[in-house]
Amino acid sequence: MSKPTPFLTPDERKIFISSAGGWGLDAMDICIFSLVIPSLLAAFTIGRGSVGILATAALISSAFGGWLGGILSDKVGRLVVLRWTIAWFSVATIICGLVHGYTTFLVFRILQGFGFGGEWAVGAVLMGEIIRSEKRGKVVGAVQSAYAVGWGVALILFSAVFSLISGPDAWRYLFVIAGVLGFPLFVLRMRMKLPTEYLDRAQTLRRAYQRDAGSTGFGDIFKPPYVSRTVIASLMCLGIQGGGYCLTVWLPTFLQQSRHLSVLHTTGYLAVFVVGSFCGYLGAAYLSDLIGRRMKIILFAVGALVIVVSYLTLPITDNIMMVLGFPLGFFMLGIYSGLGPLLTELYPMRLRGAGQGFCYNFGRGLGAVLPAVVGFLSLQLGLAQSIVVFSGACYVLVCLCAFLLPETTALKLETREQEDQLFLDARRREPSAVREVEERAVPSHKL
Repeated sequence: MSKPTPFLTPDERKIFISSAGGWGLDAMDICIFSLVIPSLLAAFTIGRGSVGILATAALISSAFGGWLGGILSDKVGRLVVLRWTIAWFSVATIICGLVHGYTTFLVFRILQGFGFGGEWAVGAVLMGEIIRSEKRGKVVGAVQSAYAVGWGVALILFSAVFSLISGPDAWRYLFVIAGVLGFPLFVLRMRMKLPTEYLDRAQTLRRAYQRDAGSTGFGDIFKPPYVSRTVIASLMCLGIQGGGYCLTVWLPTFLQQSRHLSVLHTTGYLAVFVVGSFCGYLGAAYLSDLIGRRMKIILFAVGALVIVVSYLTLPITDNIMMVLGFPLGFFMLGIYSGLGPLLTELYPMRLRGAGQGFCYNFGRGLGAVLPAVVGFLSLQLGLAQSIVVFSGACYVLVCLCAFLLPETTALKLETREQEDQLFLDARRREPSAVREVEERAVPSHKL
């Protein structure tokens, strides 16, 4: 009697742990930065607008880091890029905790962004390629759940450090600890090996593409038949990222300054939010395979819109606000589950890192502008109203774009490679034949 196939092979588990760990550290950094905003306001004698610039600058640089990481991963390999992104991130994060002065801190936040920008872009591509199609949504979504774990660890560290260390420099310890935690992941990635079947498939495809090496590259994601997917997916990522950043960056400040909660109470409220997000990640991962990528994204965008408006504008008590923190985290961060598999399934292997890296980080780069805009606009509208305006617009955009994209649930990636090879063959023989191939291509939602 044959043994049942394990959910993940040993090699797949190592890659899962590595990708989830990197994503968790990314979340830790964003959460730590949000939690210490009041400390940064006092340490550097700056206003909300300047803090918004700190958040935006790091996120914009992370977008460039993600684009570059995706392109390089198509050229030199996924694992090579992942090894050095975590090393870069760790060193820059430690230095952020040691520097003095607003300008110097800003410079190293920008450098830090280049490191963690490649973590999701390359890690999600690698996981999406290795995991079987029927389990892709669940596994990649489970990687996303590490974001909630990272938030939870950041909250524990925040409470512990600010309880044990007094004085204006307590925030520095959080950055140093977060940076040090990246080095075990670097060691793990240096010892990791990719599954043999994956390497063989990648090598076979690479040989097939060699004859087209002079005419293929990053720019192909902006040409037919991929340009429409790239534009729509990029705008959808903008809505998801922008809606999330508007709230996550400013939520601790809202609780402390608008709701007048202490550091301890703020941590409690955020803990409910984090538990909700963890459940949202896992729940959405299963729904992504069950009801489809697009429908899951639309459902969670509508839920996030309703809860954000209720949470920030209704005259509710602090106890009700704590309860609403669970569905807020569930919908607002759970929406990310399924995004990775969807982007993976839109492109063939030769463009997957570049395409997924561009779409996700286009959203991250432009969405990163919104925390700074919210910071400046809050001086006129108030913090809660500013968050609602921009988050609401973002989630409406998400619904529209998700409706326009093709459904890719359970798509076998070999289908994308076959379609792409037909396209390349036609382009090599005669440019006019490309249109015929595009017209004969099977729509993704019918596969």
